[in-house]
Amino acid sequence: MKAVALITETNNSDANQWQFDKVMSAIAYDMELSVVFMPDAINHITKNKAWNSLVLYGIDKIYFYNSRELNDYQAQFHIQEINSSQLKKLLMKVDIVL
Repeated sequence: MKAVALITETNNSDANQWQFDKVMSAIAYDMELSVVFMPDAINHITKNKAWNSLVLYGIDKIYFYNSRELNDYQAQFHIQEINSSQLKKLLMKVDIVL
């Protein structure tokens, strides 16, 4: 099953933990998962060790949606930028949005 997780939270809160738990559940069920960090969510990949370990769990499709700060972290975290039309195409290909 193909899934995409849209990460929208910008701070370390219960809602952020809930988004991380959904990603971990998708990994546990062996879903083909893509993770898209929405604008301003870049702090998670740079400051939260749990988020920046996604590659260790086999998640190699990590995207930032229109991030102004992407260039600083793109090589370090193996991130690709995604624009509106690419995001729309990605969402049309998946079975579930987390």
